[in-house]
Amino acid sequence: MIKRLLAAACVAVTAAFATVGAEADELVIGARADPAIDPHFQWLTTNVAYSQHIFDPLVKKDANAQWVPGLAVEWKPIDDLTWEMSLRKGVKFHDGTPFTADDVIFSFDRLSNVPNNPNPYGANVRSVKNLEKIDDHTIRIHTTQTDPLMLGPLSNIFIVSKKAAENATTDDFRKGTAAIGTGPYKFVEYTPGAELVLERNENYWGEVEPWSEVTFKIIPNDQARVAALLSGDIDVIDFPPPTEVKAIENHADTLVFKRPSDRVIYLIPDVGREDSPFVTGKDGSKIRNPMMDRRVRLAMSLALNRDAIVSRVMDGLAEKANQFVPKGFIGFNPELPELEYDPEKARALLAEAGYPDGFGLTIHCSNNRYVNDAKLCEVVGQMLTRIGLDMKVETMPKNVFFPKIATYKKVHFSFILVGWGNASTGTAGPFLTSIFHTPDRERRMGHGNRAHFHDPSYDEMTEAAVRELDPDLREKKMQNAMAYIVDKMIGIPLHTQFVVIGTRKGLVATPRVDETTTAMSIRRQD
Repeated sequence: MIKRLLAAACVAVTAAFATVGAEADELVIGARADPAIDPHFQWLTTNVAYSQHIFDPLVKKDANAQWVPGLAVEWKPIDDLTWEMSLRKGVKFHDGTPFTADDVIFSFDRLSNVPNNPNPYGANVRSVKNLEKIDDHTIRIHTTQTDPLMLGPLSNIFIVSKKAAENATTDDFRKGTAAIGTGPYKFVEYTPGAELVLERNENYWGEVEPWSEVTFKIIPNDQARVAALLSGDIDVIDFPPPTEVKAIENHADTLVFKRPSDRVIYLIPDVGREDSPFVTGKDGSKIRNPMMDRRVRLAMSLALNRDAIVSRVMDGLAEKANQFVPKGFIGFNPELPELEYDPEKARALLAEAGYPDGFGLTIHCSNNRYVNDAKLCEVVGQMLTRIGLDMKVETMPKNVFFPKIATYKKVHFSFILVGWGNASTGTAGPFLTSIFHTPDRERRMGHGNRAHFHDPSYDEMTEAAVRELDPDLREKKMQNAMAYIVDKMIGIPLHTQFVVIGTRKGLVATPRVDETTTAMSIRRQD
């Protein structure tokens, strides 16, 4: 499924482990962001990582994004529109109540109906029509269309206790009253902006965890998180800024583990609105949105020096991207050329499009979601300034940024930096149908279409690709859709980022391609 990833090796950069082991059975992880706790609220990788501790999905993914049994032990297609799943028997929720098919059906019904949800999980079950209970440990999932990739996204759907969560709000999960799962850890306490404390589930159906207590210390500031690791105040951090990785590697008491991730970082211009809110003439006046013209978007791509971004901004902890899935994923098109860096050609294209003096544009980004996201935005702004655009850069915390680009409400910005992880299916399918497909809430398509792109030909092309049963033909169709969207330059790829985990000596981390860092991926050195 993910060709390259099966062979990918996690690299421990420091040469040798110290003999000092982690004797205590408590683990403290420095976390970048607060958790949602509610596993159906705000679909983000960080929230998925937190949820894996308290809750289980039907289908899990291993570190290389291969599907493995979770609360479902077997699955098989009954016909083109029906999957039958056998559920794990003998599993109990943290409150002692038994896990049954009723909890699965309740969870699937709930995930699309959480109020004020800025990024619903519904896109993971876009083809699901309904669930049917056969008995307490057998369900059938009926789909609206043939969906050979359905199992992968199920790893993002966590099963909650119907008894605990029925009529519960997201706030009830944060208080812990509804945070009742079947996962390897139990909820103990959550203090917003400070910490989340979990305790080991001694009755877990899988391997019982070695850590009796896990504390996530919320430390959004990257430098502060690194300092806490180096000083020994915490045991683990992920995503240290690239400039700090050497310091962790060279420190006598810490280690670094890293690998390429599944996430491509890219830019999205507003290509659909004539009156885009953060586009102006050079004099500040309102103008028709120039980014509706492909030549302008291509000029913007030509202005970006991706080699410099990888080497200087990411300190080598990234790979250049020329499309929206990394090499090795199904749908990666090997025939697409590298994206050029040619500022002179960019200026010529702007002039040809009628903007010889450029125009005014603001780029908006998060400053605590992706590796070096704020710095990336500043550099992109500087590079675009060199071809004549008057650039402004505005960054903000992700909890402010993402609600402002919620597609089903209103996209407040004109030009943004975002990223997409591809590990859920190991293919380009979810990206192609989520990011550039025409928004269709009922069919759960296009939930991430922040470009305001509408192209029925593209919609038809991507839908045919994800429905295709023949694996070879499916890959070819995805590659064709990838070539189509890259040629139109609806999004502008930048790079694939790396997963980097720092630990104190005596611990071993297994970086996951899906960027989820969990206590379950940290073990003592033998």
